[in-house]
Amino acid sequence: MNHFPTHNVFKVNTQPSIARKSLSALALLLAFLGVPTAWTQDRPPAATADADGIRASYSGCIKAADGVTPRMQDCIGNEYEYQDKRLNLAYKALMNRLNKAQRTELRAEERKWLAQRDKNCALPPDAGQGQRVESNDCFMEQAAKRAAILEAHLREN
Repeated sequence: MNHFPTHNVFKVNTQPSIARKSLSALALLLAFLGVPTAWTQDRPPAATADADGIRASYSGCIKAADGVTPRMQDCIGNEYEYQDKRLNLAYKALMNRLNKAQRTELRAEERKWLAQRDKNCALPPDAGQGQRVESNDCFMEQAAKRAAILEAHLREN
């Protein structure tokens, strides 16, 4: 369930280290087995993230970018990658806890969310650099908000 925007202009090093791959594989295995803490493994401590889980390092990165568009896009891309992974871990862990009818309902809810997200974050045909930054930021924020919602459902189940 990958949610990368179709107009992705992110230039992010996506090659995880061997240790990171091992931790990711372990987190997915634990989520599959229904271990309650599996979905929180990559979640930042509350003090380093806002209510939706957007990391404080993102704000620092944007500030350090000093309005330079490519640097801002890198910041957004890094945070989007993190939030998308967080969303996927929560979604998979939640799907593993639900019965068949609930899984069908969650899939339908997820499809509806994706369509709404794509509509809300759509890039206008004549978009400039500023609109591309806004659109990419929208995708990142929507992923963080959706991850927070799914994590809340996990805490309830």
